[in-house]
Amino acid sequence: MRVPLLIILGAMLMAVGIRVPTLPRAVGSWKLLSTEHYTPQTLYDYMDGGAELYLSYGFQELTVGRYSQKDRGDLVAEIYRMDNSANAFGIFAHYRQGDSLGVGQDSELTDGWLRFWKADYYVSIYAEETDAEADSAIRHLARAIERQIPRTGARPEILGLLPQEGLLSRSVRYFHDHVALNHYCFLHRENILGLSRETEGCLARYQNGEEKAVLVLIRFRTAEAASQAVDRFYAEYLRSGAPGNWAEVTGGWWGRAQAVGPMLLMIPECSRPAYGDPLLQKVKALCQREVAR
Repeated sequence: MRVPLLIILGAMLMAVGIRVPTLPRAVGSWKLLSTEHYTPQTLYDYMDGGAELYLSYGFQELTVGRYSQKDRGDLVAEIYRMDNSANAFGIFAHYRQGDSLGVGQDSELTDGWLRFWKADYYVSIYAEETDAEADSAIRHLARAIERQIPRTGARPEILGLLPQEGLLSRSVRYFHDHVALNHYCFLHRENILGLSRETEGCLARYQNGEEKAVLVLIRFRTAEAASQAVDRFYAEYLRSGAPGNWAEVTGGWWGRAQAVGPMLLMIPECSRPAYGDPLLQKVKALCQREVAR
């Protein structure tokens, strides 16, 4: 007798102490119609255009459940297990727009789409037709899944290096490669900074009245790699100025970058150097303490 793949995978995960949340058979008047399972090798079968993004965040497996109700649009629940909690936060933050609902460690509900992350999991639930009943069902389904994740996880440590004054908290992003970074602030078609899945970075937007800036921090494996990234930022993105100094960017913005050990401190967009300088000084002091530890 052939044993279903989901049962085999569940037994293997239980053996190593990982309990994947299971989907309830019903939520309100919606009944679970089907479930599917995807691995890193088969994720492209489910999302041909977006799999690379999830793989860059350490994707491990995905369970998809479709709930059906007569004469109503379906509800679709996706439970992603990532390789660690930092990456679960990262894929959640990739789409972040609004304030938390209080589900998981961060969550939001927009236009019939509820998302949250907790521990190593990122959960996405959406309704094909949105109304009050569908929103209520989505919330109940989210909490049913959340209850099966007993522990919490840590946000990426690099976020602790972001100065808090002027920070637009909903703008914070976490990434590894240049494909993800270009979603948040386009630098170049090519990987000019030398990013990979072994690097980690964060991006945040700052504002004080009319003054604005985009701050990017990236941790490389070596100080040499960070220094080389600074040189390439000036050569390929700013195309002017000496490394470490401000240079004007097209559209009246200003940019600057410097390295502190293996850390790259970069402001690709700033309204005025006078606004960006104090921000760089604060983050430089935080990075110097981090490197000295």
